[in-house]
Amino acid sequence: MKKRSFTRIKLALLALVSVMMAMPAMAQGSPNRTPSPGCGVSYCTGVITSLYTTSAGGNAKQAQIFFSMNVSGISCTLVSNLYFPIPPNSVGYSEMYRMLLQASVTGEVVTVDASAVSSTNPLCNVTLVSVGAP
Repeated sequence: MKKRSFTRIKLALLALVSVMMAMPAMAQGSPNRTPSPGCGVSYCTGVITSLYTTSAGGNAKQAQIFFSMNVSGISCTLVSNLYFPIPPNSVGYSEMYRMLLQASVTGEVVTVDASAVSSTNPLCNVTLVSVGAP
């Protein structure tokens, strides 16, 4: 019985030391955001400055995703001249959301390909999201 109690104490101390070692990293928070490298006619590369979801414009099962970067020079129209939209019916919607969420938390560089939905609808249609160095 004493051996089991001693083992539990060792495990508790190990857990405490692990948490104490992780505290400085947790206190540091999100990495510093760096300015976005820039955009071309159909793509932007940079760090996400804002990411949010809303049911407005979507359906009850999936939210519409909006994210922003420092953007200039892309040929399609952003929502409120700031946000790339990804509606729930977009191909790869879940995967793009996961990648954007990860990049938003880690501060990784994101490259987004987007073009106008159609010749009569200039709103940006995101067709590709990649995370990491361009």
